[in-house]
Amino acid sequence: LYRKTSHSGQAEKWMDALGIAHLADASPAECSGGELRRMAIARVLTTDPEVILADEPTGDLDDENTGIVLDIFRKVADRGKLVFLVTHETDALSIADIAWRMNSGVLTPVE
Repeated sequence: LYRKTSHSGQAEKWMDALGIAHLADASPAECSGGELRRMAIARVLTTDPEVILADEPTGDLDDENTGIVLDIFRKVADRGKLVFLVTHETDALSIADIAWRMNSGVLTPVE
């Protein structure tokens, strides 16, 4: 899952923040679904993109790890990045600047 690159320092930082630093040398078969999800999030954050499109990024995470991921996304957004999050996770509303709800294919703003 992990190999040394020019982004290695950032990768280690994000893996540590997401609680998966101990998996740096693990193969995907050795990881749970939640660990693979957090590894994918760490991989994206390592590249320091201007825009993050996240579709159900906490779908298979427990409450603690969901909170960690949402907190990280909030901090990334506070640093000027755009985080576009699609989720069923109602806790995400507490970190959102703007929220929309889709009901029967119709988008409406959440107030």
